[in-house]
Amino acid sequence: MITTAGTEIWTGLAALGVFIAVIAAVVVVVWLIARSHGTTASLSVRATGTFAGIWLGLSAIGVVISIARLATGADVDVADTGVDWEPYCGSGNVLCAGPERLAAGVSFGPRLLVELGTLSTTLAIAAPALALFLLCRSALRNSVFPERIPRLFLICGAVALLLGSAGPILGVMGAGLAAAEVLPADADVFYSFTVPWWPALVALACAAFAAIFRHGSRLQSDTEGLV
Repeated sequence: MITTAGTEIWTGLAALGVFIAVIAAVVVVVWLIARSHGTTASLSVRATGTFAGIWLGLSAIGVVISIARLATGADVDVADTGVDWEPYCGSGNVLCAGPERLAAGVSFGPRLLVELGTLSTTLAIAAPALALFLLCRSALRNSVFPERIPRLFLICGAVALLLGSAGPILGVMGAGLAAAEVLPADADVFYSFTVPWWPALVALACAAFAAIFRHGSRLQSDTEGLV
């Protein structure tokens, strides 16, 4: 999902246009690189592998950012905790800037939960990219059905399911505990837990790919035995 915002309609549309133009430029560059390094048959495989590698690189940057935020004691976003923050803005450790509601000076426990939630979601998103990246590398080496690919898809699907489901829950727990630390004792904090659908869908897709490649590996072994 792509989201942009601005105080004027043309500001938001211009930002959206720049974002789409950057994505289009990246697509063209990756396509040209893939085309210059292979035949037409391997073009789509190289392009897909390159995108998967970029996906993994962005995920690695996200992991580093989460670790840095935890180490530096960054403020915690508590806007989605079901609290009316207006009476508390500017008082104590509650910071308000536009739609943002931040809790400052929060203890290590809530911050750890928030960053663990972010890390879990990041790793869940990266898991299928890793399987896709290794699959493309194997295909470019003329090894379309290696024995490790089905197992890899199953592992990546399990990682996506477990971490993708746990990430939002950990984030809500951390944000709620952070809000409770900066609010008065008589203020109520609401914990709204939601488990997204996409981790289950990714896990099912990975299981299907694992079954397909396991069957392909068996057919390949049987064919080689007949030659």
